[in-house]
Parts: sequence; structure tokens; C-alpha cells
Amino acid sequence: MLRIQENIRITVEDAWDGDDILDTDLTGPIDCPPNWKDELPAEVIATTQGSGSKPRPNVPAGLPCPEAGWWLTPANANSRRYFRQGEVMPALGGDYGQTFWQWAPDQAAPTI
Repeated sequence: MLRIQENIRITVEDAWDGDDILDTDLTGPIDCPPNWKDELPAEVIATTQGSGSKPRPNVPAGLPCPEAGWWLTPANANSRRYFRQGEVMPALGGDYGQTFWQWAPDQAAPTI
């Protein structure tokens, strides 16, 4: 945020020198208030900072599953399935190319 703030300040000072845009009586300060995070809704902060979940690499077929959970592959529609840790991720074949499994954003079990 501070880097963005500094970029805005430099752009405004260099590009619009002498204009009313730098008149803080008309526009307010360019700087973010020090408590800007306190003014944001909690869901906005969570979205920008991530949910705390760790990134997981894509796993090529034939390798063991690094973590138990729901995985999917773009090589096949409706491919989401549960793998146990250590279970070998299967190749699906077809014209898509090599199968890569991705951690599914939805880790909830399917409902009937």
C-alpha cells in the first residue's frame, strides 16, 4: 500500500505540478490514513491478504498426492475427487495432454 501511495504522490507531483489537484483543501491528503485497515470491512481485508491457506503446487499424473483433500484437473470436466496423501494421481489420457491435478478451492464433500 505504501508503494502505491508513493507512486501516486510522484505521479501527481511530476505530472500535475501547479494544479489544484495538490490543494489538500480541495482534494484531501494523498496519503492513506495510518489506520486505513481499521476502516475496511473484515471481508475485504481477508480477500486482499488471502485466507491464510498455503499455496499448493499442481501435481502431474503418476506422482503421489502431497496432501489429502479434493483435487481436480482441467483435463476433464467434473474431475474433482478426493485423494489420500501418498495415493498416486492418475493420468486421464485424451487429447488434452499430460494430466496435472490442482487443489480444489471447494474442499467440502459433495452433497446429494
